[in-house]
Amino acid sequence: MSNKFIITGFPRSRTAWLSALLCSENVICLHEPINNFISLDLMKMYVDELDYEYVGISDSSIALNHFFYISYFSEYPVVIINRRKEEVANSLLKITGLPQTKIERILNMVEFGLNEIRANCNVLEIDYNDLDNINVLKVIADYCTPDV
Repeated sequence: MSNKFIITGFPRSRTAWLSALLCSENVICLHEPINNFISLDLMKMYVDELDYEYVGISDSSIALNHFFYISYFSEYPVVIINRRKEEVANSLLKITGLPQTKIERILNMVEFGLNEIRANCNVLEIDYNDLDNINVLKVIADYCTPDV
């Protein structure tokens, strides 16, 4: 059975980039794997069967499904990338064209879920603006994949 880790945060917080960065010969980090499954349970079954030393899930929608992730993944390392909600809202406005009120509602739901994850999981919090610092990336890698 693989060791697991989670990468999450608000949308537009470089979770996809970090997912790719953490992959190596014996580490895989799947970005938004739920998009390939009809249920969270099927996704978990798939993740559990992967033959890697470490298997990560990177997805900003994790917070929207926080009950599931807290139930099944709370014992594993969780990295939350903290980006200012206003920056995220502005970025989403530019790329989606959604009304600002809808974006604000979505971000409020994500924020609620992130707070639930903070309260119930083993969380490392990283500021979005620190992701360009190699030492911060080493801290993340050591936290998620300590034996690699």
